[in-house]
Amino acid sequence: MKLRDHISRVITEKYEKVAELSKVKDLSVEQGRAYVDAYVDYTHTLEAIEAVIAHGEHH
Repeated sequence: MKLRDHISRVITEKYEKVAELSKVKDLSVEQGRAYVDAYVDYTHTLEAIEAVIAHGEHH
């Protein structure tokens, strides 16, 4: 598997999890927390990928 394909798969999986949990986030505190956890994980993943790409451009 190519790195690009792996990154794409990871981002898609994390996004889909956030999208699914967003549908039920207001039903209970537990589901709201699960949504927030998934959203934070997704955004941190995007930030980490962006940091690697940005750092690589400086070399």
